[in-house]
Order: sequence, then C-alpha cells, then structure tokens
Amino acid sequence: MEISGLKTRVFIEGFDLIQGIIEALRKNRKKISERDILIISSKIVALSQKRVIEIKKIRPSRRALKLQKIPYATGREDPRFIELILREADNVFPGKILTTLKDGMLVPAAGIDRSNVRDGFAILWPKYPWKVARDLWKKLRRAFRVKKLGLVICDSRCQPLRWGTAGLALSWAGFFGVEDARGQKD
Repeated sequence: MEISGLKTRVFIEGFDLIQGIIEALRKNRKKISERDILIISSKIVALSQKRVIEIKKIRPSRRALKLQKIPYATGREDPRFIELILREADNVFPGKILTTLKDGMLVPAAGIDRSNVRDGFAILWPKYPWKVARDLWKKLRRAFRVKKLGLVICDSRCQPLRWGTAGLALSWAGFFGVEDARGQKD
C-alpha cells in the first residue's frame, strides 16, 4: 500500500471540485490508476459548495442563548456558533460539550469546522455527500479511464470526551465501505 498526499493551491468558495482534483493530481505528477482509492476532505467539498458561513450574520435563538451557559471546549461559547450547531445538527445532546447527531453520526458541533477558515467564519459539512461521492467517482473514472476506483469523502473527528482525532468517512463510492462479517469467526 502506498499513501500519497497532494499539495494544492488555496481553493476559494465555489471552485469547480472536479477541475480542482484533476489540477492537484497533475500538479503533483500523480494519476489515478486501477484499484486506487482517492480520499477527499469534506471541507474541500463543502468549500466547493459554498458551505461557508460568516458567524456574525447569525442571530442566536433563545435555546442557543440558554445553551451558551454550558462550557463547550474551553469555556463560554459564542451563542451565534451554538445557533449554527442547532441549525446543522439532527439532534443535540447538551452536556460538558455539545455532542450532536449529524447524518447518523455522533460528532461534536455537527461537524462544523472553524480551524481551516478565515476568522469569524465556519465551514459546514457538505450537502448530499453520497451524491457528491457518486458523481465525482463517475467523472474521475471517465477522466482517468479506469474501471476500478474507490472514492471517500472524509473528515477528522474527535471522540466526545476523549483527546485526539480519527478519520471518519462521510460517504464513499466504488467499493463497499463496511465488510459484513456477521456469522463469521472473530
């Protein structure tokens, strides 16, 4: 197995995702070959979809103002950010941190990222990650003339109440993401 990272230009909101991927592969003198798996950051996908929000433009609800009193991460959180979490999450579980259910996954802050974006902004998870994965998979197979290609849209996430991060697949295409080993020996 060989793992390669790609250096890219700085992408701006609304860029053409397929062209950005092809450009990055060419710039790094890489090509997609049979049986490769391409892993794409969810933030790059979200950026191409213009899923960037300016936090100061958000008006917090009463619930967000109430939840502001719960220490989140390092202390009192901006109620506008809490409102954004409430809007993006399928369900919110208040506690020492705001743990959320988003697209069937238990994640802090509904997967919203403020670390790789301009100050005062947040990047949300991409819309329709399964559709995006299938569409990209089809286009990249055509562009590189391969039949067997795997594609994953991923994010890093922390385990609530634990240190560190782990990879999380939001969606994939071209292979089965989970092996069904029920009924087999451990």
